[in-house]
Amino acid sequence: MITVADMMSHIAVQINASLGGYLEGKVRTAVLSAWARLLSMHEWAYFHRVGTLITYAGQSTGTVDFSTSTRLVTLTGATWPTDVTNMQVRLDFN
Repeated sequence: MITVADMMSHIAVQINASLGGYLEGKVRTAVLSAWARLLSMHEWAYFHRVGTLITYAGQSTGTVDFSTSTRLVTLTGATWPTDVTNMQVRLDFN
């Protein structure tokens, strides 16, 4: 069985860098995006789809909508941070 950690370690070797901070987040996002793409290419009956969404800056205003057909997240009633491109969204259900 191959894990996300295995894939991240492989990428770290390939780019000859230790993973930490921002780089670790980018590599984790790349691995999870590739995994999600693989799972979306076929209906794998024996796989369970999972997702990880992490945020470092809180967004407490506005309404978020996600379109599964376009894979776009839309924020209304607030403004996205300036560095939002290629970041993650975490939904708090509490």
